[in-house]
Amino acid sequence: MVSIAPTHWRPEVRLRAAKYMQLLGSLDLLVASDTFVTGPNPNARFSGFRIYDRAWRPKSHFWIHGARHNPFNRRWLVSGDNFEQSIADVALDPAVHERIAQCLINAFFQDALRGQTAYAGYMEGTILPWRLAGLPIHTQHSRQPLFVLDNFGDLDEQAILAAEPLDKATNSRGAAVNAGGTGVTIWEDVDHTALAESPHESKGVELAWNVPNVDYTSATGGVAGAVTRVIAVRIAQFYEDAALNPAAAPADLFVTLGDGAQESTVRLGAVAQVPYPHTTGNELSVLRTVRLPLDAFLAANPAFSLATIQTVTLKLIGQPTGHLLVDDLEIGQ
Repeated sequence: MVSIAPTHWRPEVRLRAAKYMQLLGSLDLLVASDTFVTGPNPNARFSGFRIYDRAWRPKSHFWIHGARHNPFNRRWLVSGDNFEQSIADVALDPAVHERIAQCLINAFFQDALRGQTAYAGYMEGTILPWRLAGLPIHTQHSRQPLFVLDNFGDLDEQAILAAEPLDKATNSRGAAVNAGGTGVTIWEDVDHTALAESPHESKGVELAWNVPNVDYTSATGGVAGAVTRVIAVRIAQFYEDAALNPAAAPADLFVTLGDGAQESTVRLGAVAQVPYPHTTGNELSVLRTVRLPLDAFLAANPAFSLATIQTVTLKLIGQPTGHLLVDDLEIGQ
């Protein structure tokens, strides 16, 4: 299933046992307007994000800076370009909307229906088709099989994880979590539905620092990795914190794996940086997925062993200050 600029008219929807892809634009007025949202909490701005957050894997979401709602469908433009005429001049051209849809939807169906695995990188956010090169498209992706280190208490039917109360000191495996360093200013597990600028139906951890010496460490209890696997994290800049998140600047950090004897560190920004919210459009803290290949950790330290990963640490040392939302620490394919 593909959702193109989905709204939230069906709040009960939970996609099970399906491959799923979603396209949403940062200038889509149906994302921003509370008046178009129905459901238990009419003041929450979920729109199609809730569908993605609930969906079973494999799933991909593309958050497109500068895209709006109507140009994905020529008939919507012909019928009056409802609600969006005033922003057409600051948005991507309608032809670009169509190009994005053509490239990504074709790649999705080639991968999902025809088994053309060469297109998998598009779904994962590893690469994009050359015709979309340079466009600010930010991807979320998750697929089975995977080891969920911490989903912060979210219900996950597919991974057989029950909903649990927020507990910042314990992860989904019942192992210890800690944030250390004198620079820690915020370390709290949060429900995104309580955050004014988050569109997600999810829980995660909020981390902020004013000195770059902070380690956020989650113990695994011991898990075996492989060179063909990745460690994945969903992450966003908290909006708005002008003191800790410089305007328009991407965020970066490092990820360290420990085997009990050795450690290996890879810069998250070597794969993808954490974008600043698109302030021309919907000023939302939208999560993106960054997938770091485990073989990169072996390349960084050949003495490190993937056979028994004991800890995963987010090292908040990549910039002097920061304020992030982190979700879904996973080891997957």
